[in-house]
Amino acid sequence: MHRLGIGMGMGFPAHANAYAGRPVISIDTQPTDESVSAPDPVQFVCEASATEGATPAYQWLGAPPDDVAFTPVSGGVYSGEDSDTIEISNSTGLDGWRYRCKVTTTGGATPVRSNDALLTVEA
Repeated sequence: MHRLGIGMGMGFPAHANAYAGRPVISIDTQPTDESVSAPDPVQFVCEASATEGATPAYQWLGAPPDDVAFTPVSGGVYSGEDSDTIEISNSTGLDGWRYRCKVTTTGGATPVRSNDALLTVEA
């Protein structure tokens, strides 16, 4: 029995989630590390685009220092957690947190996530 491998090495793009009519997401602007003084506000930006006329949908995730698990952030000091720009109104107590953005679309694109961005807060 032979299996046909689809993807890398077969002449298809490495992101080979290119099913006919299925959108593909690209992250055009990755969030970058930020340094602020407490309690200054800060923001992270993640801009994405999608093929097939699909609209990107954003969800920001955060992980505290010494934790590998990213979970959705919302409420409190956070706003815009479902947009391309998350704003943190008060950075106190968030030194060492890492943030990333999960991007999905209508139309069934495979979700992608941004690079991690580190928040450094100086007292």
